[in-house]
Amino acid sequence: MITTPQILEPLLSTPYCDHFEQPTYVLLQNGLNIELDLFRTVKALGKPNEPRIVNAGVYVFANMVQSNIVEHGPISRLDIGVYRPNDFTTMLNSPEEKDLLDGLKDLFFNSDINIFPEIQRQKFAKNILNVVYASLACLTRFPLGSVYRPPPGPPGPAYEPYLESTTADRVNEFTRKWIEDIFRECIALGHAIGFPDSEDGLPSDFATRSMASTEKNYASPYVNHKPSTLLDLENGAPIEVEPIWGETVRMAREWKVEIPRIEMAYAFLVLIQNQIIRRIKSAKEVKENIT
Repeated sequence: MITTPQILEPLLSTPYCDHFEQPTYVLLQNGLNIELDLFRTVKALGKPNEPRIVNAGVYVFANMVQSNIVEHGPISRLDIGVYRPNDFTTMLNSPEEKDLLDGLKDLFFNSDINIFPEIQRQKFAKNILNVVYASLACLTRFPLGSVYRPPPGPPGPAYEPYLESTTADRVNEFTRKWIEDIFRECIALGHAIGFPDSEDGLPSDFATRSMASTEKNYASPYVNHKPSTLLDLENGAPIEVEPIWGETVRMAREWKVEIPRIEMAYAFLVLIQNQIIRRIKSAKEVKENIT
């Protein structure tokens, strides 16, 4: 595994640090607490200014379908805010923070950019969607249309996957209930952390609204989006198991919240990740032996 500070090492070491102040870092990455290592590393440099890290909840329904073709779905949205470690309650940006975020927003064109004074609850809400729907896709190896899309019929286009009517009643009873239960586990953890049960926090009906929105999007015969983690699995690439699921499990243990369904998903995905890494290492060893 490569950490964020390792990727950014040229900016966090000499000669850059000897001649320049630290830049603002913008992290467009899934998962929870992805900022912490970078914040601590920048802080340890001993610069006079506090580390400036902008975090984001990224909502982009896009998949690369060929080497130079990207298929976009109906959503392109970025929620941004300044990262403040161990601060979940500050609800007002300083003038400096406002200028920073406004300047970043101006760099984007034709996208839905939302500025939030407290970004960690927005990141947590986005991670809930990753935990719920990426769990479903990765453990079944089917995209969300398999749950939400009705069978094709004339005169519409042919497509797959879709919900086969033969056992649709059991999918609707058990699979959808499993989805809702994972939502509930995540919401309970968010409330334990301190995100309020309100519109500017983590409302209790987040699950109901999110499931309705997901069904509306994925019922369309023209939406073929796959979660990025499912694409990684299909391509034999490592998945974001630790920042998405592992960190959720660790935070739940810290806050003493029971999340058995998420722990089960994490247990299976850890094994899947283990075998992906094994195959990559084995292939590398074979290649090295040949050369």
